[in-house]
Amino acid sequence: MQNRLTRRKKLANDKLRLLVNILLILVVAGLNFEAIPNINTYINSNRLNTNFSQPQVKASFTNQDLTQEKTAKTVIQVKAAKKWNKKYTYLRLTINSADDTKKFAKNMQTSADFIINQLHENNLEPKQVSINVKNDNNFEQFGYSLLQFATLIDQRYYANNSTYLSKVEIAEKVIHFLAGLVTLISLIALVWLIAIPRGKIVHY
Repeated sequence: MQNRLTRRKKLANDKLRLLVNILLILVVAGLNFEAIPNINTYINSNRLNTNFSQPQVKASFTNQDLTQEKTAKTVIQVKAAKKWNKKYTYLRLTINSADDTKKFAKNMQTSADFIINQLHENNLEPKQVSINVKNDNNFEQFGYSLLQFATLIDQRYYANNSTYLSKVEIAEKVIHFLAGLVTLISLIALVWLIAIPRGKIVHY
């Protein structure tokens, strides 16, 4: 009988520790959750904080094919219907890895805007270029793709941004509310578990 009671107490304590650990994970996740919806939508909302350090993007022109580039960094290469500045076959962007979503979004915005400026200077449209990427591991890290980047260029080139602001505001408010709700519930439950008398947990 004593052994059965001991086992029940141990099982109850194990369940309590597991529940506390889960709640702590939920609290940490809620406090550190980045409220960013679709990256392109976020960029086009023009709500990116301008107080960033210099974006980690290096632009250059080259006649070297992308397959010959030896680097571990993410490289975006753009080939146009005609040579860039009448001399170069490729426009190349080398992007350092970003350590959070906002910095990655800023890098994508900077890259897209630079390409767009070059399109205008060379009297080109997005449909007149092809884009390739090498080492897209940084893209994958943030759930991004080359197709999304090409779409971003289209969106910003043609300035079809009128509906993005309202959409991103709604999305961000919903995400912030849900993250706050999860954090609040987790904290209340954690306080309750700490304050509840041990006897009420152990005995059935």
